[in-house]
Amino acid sequence: MPTRLGLYHRPHKTTHKKHLYFDLQYSRKNRKHIHTSILLDEHFWDKNNRKIKRSHPNYKSLREAIKVYEQRIEVGEDRFLARQISFEQFASLVEGKSDISSVDRYIDTEIQRSRTVGTYKDYAWAFNTFKVHLGIKKPLKFEDITVRMLKDFKRLYIEAGRSNNSFNSVVDKIRAVYNDAKDNGVVYKELQFPRNYKLPKTPTEWTICTFDEFKNAIDRANTHRQWESLCMWLLSFCMRGMYFADFSSISENDIIGDNDEYQTWCTDKEFVIKHRRHKVKRRMSQPMFIRIDRYPTSQLFLMLKFSFASRYWNTANRDMVGDINDRLSIYSYNLNTDKGDKFHNEMMNSYQKAIRSVLPNQPMKNARKCFKTIANRNGTRRIADLLIGHSSDTQQNELSYNDNTYLAQEVYDTHTKVLQEFRADDLCELLQKKLISLVEKNEAPAMLTDYSLEVIDKKGGIYLGKNETNQKGFESYFKSYNDLRFYEKDIPV
Repeated sequence: MPTRLGLYHRPHKTTHKKHLYFDLQYSRKNRKHIHTSILLDEHFWDKNNRKIKRSHPNYKSLREAIKVYEQRIEVGEDRFLARQISFEQFASLVEGKSDISSVDRYIDTEIQRSRTVGTYKDYAWAFNTFKVHLGIKKPLKFEDITVRMLKDFKRLYIEAGRSNNSFNSVVDKIRAVYNDAKDNGVVYKELQFPRNYKLPKTPTEWTICTFDEFKNAIDRANTHRQWESLCMWLLSFCMRGMYFADFSSISENDIIGDNDEYQTWCTDKEFVIKHRRHKVKRRMSQPMFIRIDRYPTSQLFLMLKFSFASRYWNTANRDMVGDINDRLSIYSYNLNTDKGDKFHNEMMNSYQKAIRSVLPNQPMKNARKCFKTIANRNGTRRIADLLIGHSSDTQQNELSYNDNTYLAQEVYDTHTKVLQEFRADDLCELLQKKLISLVEKNEAPAMLTDYSLEVIDKKGGIYLGKNETNQKGFESYFKSYNDLRFYEKDIPV
């Protein structure tokens, strides 16, 4: 395959130097210029021999940099000519977007580029754990992973006293990386794990949360953070066990609008959002259509929105606060960035710590388990799977709010029964009253009762008007709010 090194004709905007590039050409259709990161003054370029002149003061280091590209070309060319990878994959490899020289580099290039930040970090952690237990410090090639190595890792991991579930988690992620490489034509054989390789799963001890248990937790809450963590747990439950990562992307733009086929499900008491789960981002999937009740779910959104804003509006993380005019936007960060992912993990860790102090046997993720357990009691397993987005029958999931079919009604009714059995509306009312108590004790900002409480009594009782506060800075943060009641703005249905 003709591959030539050249000097690009157009100079760089700021340095006025020119990029070195490789011309990859297999046919008229398969041709691409690969720009390197190397910039060169034209007088240091030997045009006839297509190489850097030795007179360049950094000749040796530039040659080493070029060798990196040449090695990528050599590896990629062999695989391309053997029809193991496409021309596009070949070009991507040469550019450095993908690096198949080792598993380490594949994770740091292809996995990092194609997956979420969280998934990339999980895969990188698992492979590093694998190497550490084997005492391997150098990069490891795909073909280096043998059955003997896998057996040694299992033995060493068990000897280190690590849990069965942790071992299985590492193995699953290594398998996922290997399968990803296989799908991309980097490896061609299945990674053959030894028979009965995975360890028996250790059951996680947990019990379904009860109304009384949650009520007692509200009674015990004596800090702003504890109260907020309980609100977050209950909101996840009301949203059919929604993952906490998904709340960073929800907004009023997800609400089904006037001219939509789902309009019939939007009433004075409820509305519907169109939601796609964060965990299935890379896969083609039908969205979920989730009902949000005006009470308690909408009230929980309201309280959490202003609670979160009150803690971060005047900090370096102010940009993580959701749009004040968007009632469903609690958070505003991108999980696919290092900053967003780091902030999310730190915030969730703080929630976990806070909720353990008042609800010790119910970590944040158990809101999802609790919802599904109660859903199984009030409907079929299929309906329970549809409600939390576990069903592979994605077309039926889409139908769950599409029309008045029997299935749609069953999904709707089961969701209602779950909230009723758990008495979510009563718990929300208790959380509202607890907030007032915390404000009176100066354990929470006074503006939370000014802005986030529509009614104390869900049956129509108390309206809390705006009180005098000393939080002038907070008031200025909401200047676009124009002193309108947040809940007075009509939801577009």
